Amino acid sequence: MTLLLHRRALMKDWKKVGGGIELSTHGLSETRTGFDVELVLALRDSTSKSSSTEVDADPGQFQPQERNVGSMEPPFPEGDADPVESNAGSESPSLPPQADEISSQESDLDFDNFDSEFRQQNSTSTELDIDQKIFNLIVTTKAGNTVSALRRIKHRLSRESTILFLQNGMGILEEVNSKLFPDVETRPNYMLGIVTHGVNSERPFRAVHAGLGTIALGIIPRYERLRETNMSKSEPKTQWASSSRFMLRTITRTPVLAAVGFSHVDLMQLQIEKLAVNAIINPLTAMFDSSNGELLFNFAFTRVMRLLLAEISLVIRSLPEIQGVPNVKMRFSPERLETLVVSVANKTSTNTSSMLQDVRAGKITEVDFINGYIVKRGEEMGIKCVMNYMLMQMVKGKQDMFDRQNERVIPIAAPGDSEES
Repeated sequence: MTLLLHRRALMKDWKKVGGGIELSTHGLSETRTGFDVELVLALRDSTSKSSSTEVDADPGQFQPQERNVGSMEPPFPEGDADPVESNAGSESPSLPPQADEISSQESDLDFDNFDSEFRQQNSTSTELDIDQKIFNLIVTTKAGNTVSALRRIKHRLSRESTILFLQNGMGILEEVNSKLFPDVETRPNYMLGIVTHGVNSERPFRAVHAGLGTIALGIIPRYERLRETNMSKSEPKTQWASSSRFMLRTITRTPVLAAVGFSHVDLMQLQIEKLAVNAIINPLTAMFDSSNGELLFNFAFTRVMRLLLAEISLVIRSLPEIQGVPNVKMRFSPERLETLVVSVANKTSTNTSSMLQDVRAGKITEVDFINGYIVKRGEEMGIKCVMNYMLMQMVKGKQDMFDRQNERVIPIAAPGDSEES
């Protein structure tokens, strides 16, 4: 298993911690080692404003943030040093031993010339081949950084490869296809995952598993006609790629991840439900600078929530890809979506949303792939989502305001620092 790091600072941190990932669950810490590491600096995406403007002011400064469990905890069964390697030999002979490659959570867009010698000197691999084919890739970067993160390793992916996206928001696959893999015959196979585990990073390569959850996985059909066939709730007879079956089999056999496979249509509905919840909690907490629970028991906030959900529900129920699915009108009604939002906000009442953390840290948010996705799909169907559009622009405006404030900050030495003894 290889970790792909997109920042030089992360490589230095990897050496400092001794080349291991530490995960704390219920106060008990466990460290896993034995990973290979590559430094893969992300390339500028000239067509995406969000991807080309995110540059860390201080790449050496770590800021705590919630993470997806898919990237902080290797999908290993207990007691197996490297099951990916052993499983590849016994269950999937066509895959090389080092079949899985996991990207880091944060891709720092460093636009300097890439130094291959630096990467080789800082890699734990004894025989590093920067052009080695990747069969399985798990992407956990922020949605807006996906294209720039994949661009560097695009030549290592093929029709036999499988990419698993564990990210918030929707519309990511469409952007990846349009900018990186426009040919449907040669593009990699795709899988999508929905993570409900709660994981907080205290420092690089150390995380706390704060809340147990699940991972919903699904393989995305390569051709659109197969996706339409899925709407009848009967899976088409499709021969999935061996790398996709290997990925699904490996992750679902890891008990701690509680991963379950779903059909494409069922996974899409789960995605939409999570999108609706995130489209309310994330931007509102980012704007009000509040925890999730502070949105509850406030009539003014409830009225805003209902106005947003009215637009979201109308767009979702009008989506052509879920027409014909039984009970979709009731499942995505404004009343049921409000129940979901309140339930999630209550269960995570003390949590800080990832979007609020991004705003505070001066990082690009995923609002374009959450509320922005609702606005985009609404425009395609002639539905004007003015509330979601306004909220999306407010989050972007607040982020820009924080960036301008940070640019004006002048570091001042603490009293006594410059005094001579």
